[in-house]
Amino acid sequence: IELNGLTFRFLDYGGRGRDMVLLHGLASNARFWELAAPHLAEGFRVLALDQRGHGDSAKPDAGYDFSTVAADVASFVEALGLERPILVGHSWGGNVGMQVAADYPDLLAGLV
Repeated sequence: IELNGLTFRFLDYGGRGRDMVLLHGLASNARFWELAAPHLAEGFRVLALDQRGHGDSAKPDAGYDFSTVAADVASFVEALGLERPILVGHSWGGNVGMQVAADYPDLLAGLV
């Protein structure tokens, strides 16, 4: 998917119910969630994003501050038309999630 002029890869694990977006930690990628995502998909629609500079997403020279990375996540949610998803972050992804919640308070239904 194209977001903010960059290409991002994401995995769609399917499922039904409220949308859930999974954010990996630093130096990881969306495949981090391969074991947990199928279980989460029993009650949610589950998507995992390769964040900027990780996995198969774009690796620009700049834009790794939390505000910019949070804007990527917000753009992802908006581009896919997700309605108030639950955002789940591991390690650095949790910090990204906190920035998303701070910068875009009406975007999420919850943060884990």
